[in-house]
Amino acid sequence: MRRHRFATTLVSLAVIAGAAGLTLSTTPSMVSADSAGNADVTFTKWVTSAKTLPWDMAGVVGGDAGPGAFAGEVLSSDMIANGTINVIHAHYHINGGTRQLTADLLVIENEQTNTAVSNGIVTDGWMEGARVQGEYTVMSACPIATPHNVLGTVCFQGSLHIVPGPAGT
Repeated sequence: MRRHRFATTLVSLAVIAGAAGLTLSTTPSMVSADSAGNADVTFTKWVTSAKTLPWDMAGVVGGDAGPGAFAGEVLSSDMIANGTINVIHAHYHINGGTRQLTADLLVIENEQTNTAVSNGIVTDGWMEGARVQGEYTVMSACPIATPHNVLGTVCFQGSLHIVPGPAGT
C-alpha cells in the first residue's frame, strides 16, 4: 500500500510539473472549430453524488459540441502537496446537441487558487483518439441552477480544447 501511494505521488507530481505551463482563465471561452480541426467545448458541471467513489457529475455543455448535457464520473481523487493539490481521474461525457464524446482525463486541481488543468484523450465518439487539454475554475456560487448538487452552490466552469490525432503525437 505504501509503495503504491509513493508511486502515485511521483506520477502525480510529474503530471503537475507538466501541467504547470498551462495558463488558466477565470471564464470559459467559446471558440469555433478551426481550420486544423481543433475544437473547443465549454462546460459547467457539479457533483450529484460523493459518498463513495465513483462520484457522479451533471451539467451543461456548449461550444463546438453544441448546447447539451454533461455527465461524468470521478473515478479517483487523491490529495497531495500538503493538501493543496487534488489529483483526479475522471470521465467526462459530452452530450452536445450536434456532437457527443467521452474523454478520459487526469485533472490537477489547486485548492488554493480554485483552478484546475486537465489532460487526456477522447475514448469514444466524436474525435475519438484526439488529445484533450482543459481547465476549469471552481465557482463557490454557481451562476446557473444546479439540480441535485451535493456541494450546495459550488460548480466548476471551464473548457476542453480537443486536438485531432493520436494522443501520443
